[in-house]
Amino acid sequence: MDDSTSSVDVETEYEIQQALRALLKNRTAFVITQRVSTIRNADKIVVLEKGEIAEDGTHETLMAKKGVYYQIYQTLYETQKPIVETASERASSKQGEPKQ
Repeated sequence: MDDSTSSVDVETEYEIQQALRALLKNRTAFVITQRVSTIRNADKIVVLEKGEIAEDGTHETLMAKKGVYYQIYQTLYETQKPIVETASERASSKQGEPKQ
């Protein structure tokens, strides 16, 4: 898959992620993304640096290594955390609303 969330707002990204999670359940998929939030829950994350595999593992193991993934996460995700949390809360509240 290409990065389907590269040009959408955070709320739409969250909705896409929820749909992908349901669609890809019990399936294998390759997801290429620049957003850590898109692959955070993946079973395996492979981090490339200069065309080479720099490290791989789950979000938790890569964060514990404090390597390339950790640096990317700190730079990209932590600065956007308040925005992502707000979007997540809005999307969750929309799920309880009747569809028009």
